[in-house]
Amino acid sequence: MLASVERLKKILMIPNSDVSQDEELSILLTTASEIIEKRCGRKFEIQEYIEKHSGTDWDHLFTKNYPITNVDYVKMTEEEVNDYEIMPEEGILFRDSCWERGQRNIEIKYTAGYEDNIPKSLEQACLFLAKVIYTEEWGKASERIGNQYSVTFIQGESNDLPPVVLALIGPYIGRAVR
Repeated sequence: MLASVERLKKILMIPNSDVSQDEELSILLTTASEIIEKRCGRKFEIQEYIEKHSGTDWDHLFTKNYPITNVDYVKMTEEEVNDYEIMPEEGILFRDSCWERGQRNIEIKYTAGYEDNIPKSLEQACLFLAKVIYTEEWGKASERIGNQYSVTFIQGESNDLPPVVLALIGPYIGRAVR
């Protein structure tokens, strides 16, 4: 999860002593985290990956997930390679002699993601999205309770994320990796 139940409870003004909704709120945060990860095309929590890449005769090899915290091995055409430099924040493996051209000829086993240092903007996006889902406000443009109840919904794709969430996650949207 990109955010904690305690933080969401504070935003929703639910006392910490009230644990009656904790399971529902946890599921809600997991759902919001999954929506954000799907939109960004990458995972954020720290975990291990094994990826196959196609070499392009270029000196940069991009991992799907980042920041990189550890590389267990890199194999190119089944042989282990050690002459590369890790650019952890960018999720790039740099090699002076370039990555040999081929179809899915490079295998990387690495660990990437955030452990306890999830960026505040991702956490805020998760909390905001969870709140919008919890309060059933997603998609509402306006609401009026004057003489009679009225609600207007935002026009557009039904799966559009709220603009503030899109703005917060924008810098974390992943890149296409072959």
